[in-house]
Amino acid sequence: MNRNSLIVFCEDMVKTALQDMDGSHDWHHIQRVRSMALRLAHEENVTDLYALLVIEISALLHDVLDWKYSGSTLSGAQRVHKFLTEAGAQAQLISDVVYIISHMSYHSGLMSNAMPSSLARTVILADCSQDIEQLLHVVQDADRLDAMGCV
Repeated sequence: MNRNSLIVFCEDMVKTALQDMDGSHDWHHIQRVRSMALRLAHEENVTDLYALLVIEISALLHDVLDWKYSGSTLSGAQRVHKFLTEAGAQAQLISDVVYIISHMSYHSGLMSNAMPSSLARTVILADCSQDIEQLLHVVQDADRLDAMGCV
């Protein structure tokens, strides 16, 4: 699946998955986080196309089965992993996106020791000049800025 098709596929999945959510986790929130994440990436001089794709897909999928609503710290990461696998995304992209969405919330920081190793990674992205932690912080900051009302 090419980049644009994957993004559209993710958009459609998120619109469906979050259609009944409140304003803090609806499609409009996702769009704002995505836009802010890409803006922050630009400000942080993230220019690598793969890194930008990781940021965009992570921003799109970060609230799928959010633990505050699902009650499970792992269900979102597991659902996103399954969804991206079924979409035919590359294993590296799946791993990087799942890492980011699994570590975005304050709660996940507390729970990181309980994260199965199959859903976590801490190495530098393959063939990319950006560190996974930098990409995580870009998406995390965008989400937090939106939560504070910085639109």
